[in-house]
Amino acid sequence: MTTATQYSDDAWAVSFFIGVPIAVVAIALICIGGAPGGGAWFLVAPHFLTAFLGLYVLPIYLWHSTILGEHLAAVKLEQRGFTDMPTPAWHRAFAAAHFFCIAAFTWLAFYFRRRHRDSANVA
Repeated sequence: MTTATQYSDDAWAVSFFIGVPIAVVAIALICIGGAPGGGAWFLVAPHFLTAFLGLYVLPIYLWHSTILGEHLAAVKLEQRGFTDMPTPAWHRAFAAAHFFCIAAFTWLAFYFRRRHRDSANVA
């Protein structure tokens, strides 16, 4: 994700202010569009790896940045208690917003897979 050089939060800022809104729009479009037809459900398979990796990393950020209010770079570098640099307010929302997006995409993948399977059994 980033090297956290000099405690820069630029990569996290791009992820939060550009990536999360794009993901929210994608989630809304998926909900509006419905399940894909045919056998296209397998296209979500690579995203299960993304969900797994996100659910592996995000709890660390949820605890340290959201709950404890630590700087994101300090969490990445595992320098607990770094308090010399002020932490922007959006750091507390970073992990929660990403967790929401990953959870929504994962739920939609299971929901549409089940819906596709049920529609195949009816036909």
